Amino acid sequence: MKERIDRWKKMVDAGDPDAMAYLKEITAQAKEEGKVEEMNAAADYLMSSASRRMDKVQSEIAEYTVLEQMGSLAEVINLAFIARHYFGKTRQWLYQRIKGLNVNGKPASFTSDEKIIFRNALDDIGLQISAFTGRI
Repeated sequence: MKERIDRWKKMVDAGDPDAMAYLKEITAQAKEEGKVEEMNAAADYLMSSASRRMDKVQSEIAEYTVLEQMGSLAEVINLAFIARHYFGKTRQWLYQRIKGLNVNGKPASFTSDEKIIFRNALDDIGLQISAFTGRI
């Protein structure tokens, strides 16, 4: 049974579409042979494999750059002003984070505090625009 479970694990790791069918087959065999412990270990492996895949999906979603999320808004607002006024940094520094450009070999991104500052900057600019349009 151990060899069959090891084979199944390799199939799962390789992304083999037949892995689930093979799991059903060895599960039926395990029931017949009374190999409950081995199948519990396989179930644990299946859960950890699913968790790893979910982590991968979440990281792929997170890879969408801020620029992609902003869409045309990035063309409307003055990012150089935001960099200077709200962060005390250069336009290039902000663009590196917004575009997810590589800095020192890894994609630049906002820290959690910087995300809050950026969000607050956009909110502040939105309020200023609203206040101005109310006076026209």
